[in-house]
Amino acid sequence: MSDQKRSKMLRRTLVGGGLALVLALVLWAAGEFDSAYPILAVTYLLVACCIVEVDRMGAFAGRQWIWPLAAGALASFSHSFAWLAGLESETVRELSLGAPWLGGASLLALWATTAVYAIVCSGSWPVRVAGAASVCFIAAPDAPWSAFVSIVALCFIAVRLLWIGASQPAQAATFIGLGTLLVVSLPALCWVWVDLGFEALVALIAIAKLGDATAYYVGNAIGRHRPFPSISPGKTTEGFLGSLFAACAAGALAAHFGWLPAQPWGWVGGLAAGAVVNVPAQLSDLLESWVKRKAGVKDSGAWFGPSGGVLDLVDSFFLAAPLALVVWPALLRFEPA
Repeated sequence: MSDQKRSKMLRRTLVGGGLALVLALVLWAAGEFDSAYPILAVTYLLVACCIVEVDRMGAFAGRQWIWPLAAGALASFSHSFAWLAGLESETVRELSLGAPWLGGASLLALWATTAVYAIVCSGSWPVRVAGAASVCFIAAPDAPWSAFVSIVALCFIAVRLLWIGASQPAQAATFIGLGTLLVVSLPALCWVWVDLGFEALVALIAIAKLGDATAYYVGNAIGRHRPFPSISPGKTTEGFLGSLFAACAAGALAAHFGWLPAQPWGWVGGLAAGAVVNVPAQLSDLLESWVKRKAGVKDSGAWFGPSGGVLDLVDSFFLAAPLALVVWPALLRFEPA
């Protein structure tokens, strides 16, 4: 291993350690407040930083994507805030509200992102008019016709952008899909806490980031096979397997020490919980690498030196957090948080 590579690994380790300390302090403070609002605020702050990075990322700069992404984030935030306010006003509630929240937030974010993309980025006046019409549900939510008009307008937008007369249908579909995922994935961390408890949130973050770190160090130390050279040449099969092993071991330890429920499967359930987080986390990292290749950049930003930007640091949660929110309650026997 070259001296330059060792130096980069050392700098990434120092940056990662500092960020882990900051994260631990944030989680401790949120636990002291015993409220989900600090976590909600932090996750949407991270979403905002990611949106800014995407808008400035290489070939994506100048496409005005910040507006549809911001609209999707605002729709998702409004939904989350309303649900949290409703939960705090109730004395009793059922477990597993995270999956319904995820479905509602995804639909609202998809609607808002699509509508504003049509208005700002489509370049077609019929599509822009349809985009404006699709938001009439906000202006007149109680009118019986508003939902119908919005749905018809969104269907027209989808047909025009993705099929008839679309110059770049794949680009529009990819942007809207990934944009919707971005603005609901990180806030899913807040709902892991709401539904499953503070310990489950800590376990999720620890499993995801331990897998990230293990993939990096194992890949640099013994990685030889690179299955995705055109998308992410640094990813290795050895790093993937090392990451999966570390995440499963972390899940088993989390179940043993009570951070995750031992029932009904014991440490085997912890292994499965670790895999549920790790495999989508590694796919998320690969997905973000593909996006960066499309933009023509190596890192999403330079905020954290060799560790890249905010998007590079949180990409593992894009698929992992929503899947853990939905799958963990079906896999493990959580008590109401």
